[in-house]
Amino acid sequence: PETSTLPHHHALPIWALRVGGTLAIRDAQIRLRQGDRTEDFSNIGPVPLLYVAARRELGSGWALEGAFDAFPAPGGGGLFDGTARIAYRLTPSITAFAGLRHLEGGAVGSEFYNYVRASSATLGIRASF
Repeated sequence: PETSTLPHHHALPIWALRVGGTLAIRDAQIRLRQGDRTEDFSNIGPVPLLYVAARRELGSGWALEGAFDAFPAPGGGGLFDGTARIAYRLTPSITAFAGLRHLEGGAVGSEFYNYVRASSATLGIRASF
């Protein structure tokens, strides 16, 4: 029988995907004051979010990562909180990462409009044990 002399390569996974849910506790308060008149709107309660994450190993300790939590709401409200980053494994239990985060969402109703749109850079170290 003939044997192969091709080198053995370790295959990297193409993508690792995770899907789940997050339960956020919303504590929103809007207060307007003009002279002696004050108006309050308070909204406290649970918000179920869809969670999706993906990771792609690039080799030599490098990986691409992305994740988001989202909740669509009628009338233009809702929430999207997403990250995209590059990660480098320093040790088997410590990973450094850098990336971008985008947060967008709020509450839209017949008597109120409260909305945020913000993007930021992220830099961090993750330890697992």
